[in-house]
Amino acid sequence: MQALKALVVFMGVLLIVGLVALVYLIATGAHKSMGERPLAAPAAVPLAAGERVVETRPDGDRLYLRLQGPQGARILILSSETGEPLGELLLQRP
Repeated sequence: MQALKALVVFMGVLLIVGLVALVYLIATGAHKSMGERPLAAPAAVPLAAGERVVETRPDGDRLYLRLQGPQGARILILSSETGEPLGELLLQRP
């Protein structure tokens, strides 16, 4: 019986310590700094004359832009962190 009482007291103390820690993290704003990355500077995307962005898809550290223009379609692959072009896929019909 005493072991059960000790367990209940221990669990109560753990609950109180956890709640105090949670209130502290919320009050100090510590949760805001978790997982935040600084924003990259705006990057210019190289588009040909008459070309427009049809679709964008983020994927991890990459951003895929599907472009359509008078020359045809292409997919431009950019770094989502720096905005630098990483590659390009030309979409052609056989």
